[in-house]
Amino acid sequence: MNPSSPTNFSNAQAHNSLTPIPPPAAANGSSAGSAIAIADDDPVVIAPVPKTLPKRSSAWDDFEHLVDQRKVQCTRCGHKLSFVSVSKTGTSSMTRHQDACRKKRKPEGGQQLLSFAPKMPSAQKLKLHALLQRWIVRDQQSLSVVAHPDFRAFLSAAAGGYDPPSRYVLTNKIRNDYEDMKVVIKGYMRSLPGKIALTTDGWTAANGDQFLSLTAHWIGKDWTIGSLLLDFPPFPVPHTAENGANLITRALLEFGIDKKISACVTDNTPSAFNITTILKQRFGPSSMLPGRCAAHLINLVVKHGLNDADRDVIFAPCRSFVNLIHRSKPTENALREACKVRGITFKMPPTVMDVRWNSTYKQLLSLQDLEPALRLMFADRKHASLAWGQPVWHAIQDLTKILEVFSDVSEHIQGRKYPTISAAAQGYVLISTELDALGTSPSLTAWGIEVVKLFQNRLVSYREHLIDAPLVQWATLLDPSMKTKVIECDGVHLVVDAVGSLMEHLVAFYPDNSPTSSTFVPSADAATSSFQQRWEKMDSAPTTSHLLNPRKQLHIYLQEPAIKSNVASDSLRYWAVNEGRFPSLSAMARDLLAIPATSVPSEATFSRGGEVITKRRNRLNGTTVTAIMCLDSWMEGGFDSIRAFDLEDIVEPIEVEE
Repeated sequence: MNPSSPTNFSNAQAHNSLTPIPPPAAANGSSAGSAIAIADDDPVVIAPVPKTLPKRSSAWDDFEHLVDQRKVQCTRCGHKLSFVSVSKTGTSSMTRHQDACRKKRKPEGGQQLLSFAPKMPSAQKLKLHALLQRWIVRDQQSLSVVAHPDFRAFLSAAAGGYDPPSRYVLTNKIRNDYEDMKVVIKGYMRSLPGKIALTTDGWTAANGDQFLSLTAHWIGKDWTIGSLLLDFPPFPVPHTAENGANLITRALLEFGIDKKISACVTDNTPSAFNITTILKQRFGPSSMLPGRCAAHLINLVVKHGLNDADRDVIFAPCRSFVNLIHRSKPTENALREACKVRGITFKMPPTVMDVRWNSTYKQLLSLQDLEPALRLMFADRKHASLAWGQPVWHAIQDLTKILEVFSDVSEHIQGRKYPTISAAAQGYVLISTELDALGTSPSLTAWGIEVVKLFQNRLVSYREHLIDAPLVQWATLLDPSMKTKVIECDGVHLVVDAVGSLMEHLVAFYPDNSPTSSTFVPSADAATSSFQQRWEKMDSAPTTSHLLNPRKQLHIYLQEPAIKSNVASDSLRYWAVNEGRFPSLSAMARDLLAIPATSVPSEATFSRGGEVITKRRNRLNGTTVTAIMCLDSWMEGGFDSIRAFDLEDIVEPIEVEE
């Protein structure tokens, strides 16, 4: 037993019956204020020698602590750094500044510094600086990595003595590059031939910081789809539609595209959807249209449908078993052995995430694939208590058939290469048709047929945004692979009504446009013969050209059959070929077919943001986060002409907050 433990110490006191030492006044009979006489034979107590404190960091040789400002200041150049305490802030930043200080003490005259290593050329060093910055931005690396001694040693050895810039230099360069590249993006966005669609959503990082994602989508001159992150600003509380609209308004005005917005797609929370209403009021009158995320709407249909079907009650044994197998190795091994006996490849069933309905679908599919092995395993007495009855097996089969069509449609409309909002109406009709067929299918049990009815009721409650909205119907009409087909299959709206509303919008916002055509530039040789001069005179006489008005363009377009294609790019290729025939109609198609069906681009941005702000990298300034996120997106989009490092960039900034 450890003699220094508190328990043993108290036992020793009791055993020795130590009595407290009386105060001097009681022992000597003198007053408390009188001197105490010490006899020659009294023991002398030697006071303990205080420990020698470790010498403080040499960084303090060149820094003064400004306590009231919570900073330290270089005594050589006046540069200030944030400083709270040695335990919280440390002195590494001070040490780095000592090495890079512009007013660093130079050797006295007559002294000579010997160096046997070849010095890296300045141009090569600046090039490596730029490559290092690109790697940090594109791979979401921490800015502080350049301060790690092992990383610096690696770079020095690999690049012949290369000394990377400090993280403060990199932070400053990233921010400057962001401002420079923003000018390029402004010019590009303003030059686009059509309008720009927006997707937006709010996000909370792992460290609690909150941001607003604003993504732009368009169809370029060559009829290819483009998108990039327009802004990623910190989102102050409260997260109201007004505050969100203020951030978006600031960005649109800064980029000069406030009059070029066709739609703003948000999720289905009231505060998010009201953003479009506010923007339309601010920038109206305009043709800005509201859009709802179709993926979120389908998610709500399935979520409510599963709750209506008592999913949690019926499939509780399944969830419990999957949770057990994830934490119990013996149970997992038992299932693996049963799979071997039945000749089935073992795959760990996924757990369920309540916020994602497709996790329920994937779990049920996995259990269905493992059914022969599970039945064999449950037949053993050891695992009989984990089993569920035949009704649950039937419910698994029914629900996987019902959810299959929802999964297929969700996967399609969330595809990043096919963002057209017409896919929302197409998906609605497909789901509705499949549910109608399942409702009379003999492959479902009576319970399954009742569940189909629950899902149908939920689907109808969201059709207002999935197919009834004018924006969605117009997009289907202008998609040459759909035209009137989707509206006809739905059977609720008259095609003539949808075409009529499209015609009104077309005439109001897309007046007659001149047809576009390629231009042939003739040679500059002058006509020489009399014949050529006569022909040139006749050829230069004014002629009249027939231009179809927007109404006629729409009429002819709809009279032609829809193209037969399942490839998204074919619809855009159609308009690229027929832009000259239907100039007004193609202009409207360019604007509407660029509107995404979902706000998935925002979700993709948040995934990227989760790599920028992590548990280890959680102190970035909001301005720096915005710069990194936008630069990363712009580089990915092909805007890669970042200004190279120059000598001014490597000077330590006077004050920079990461």
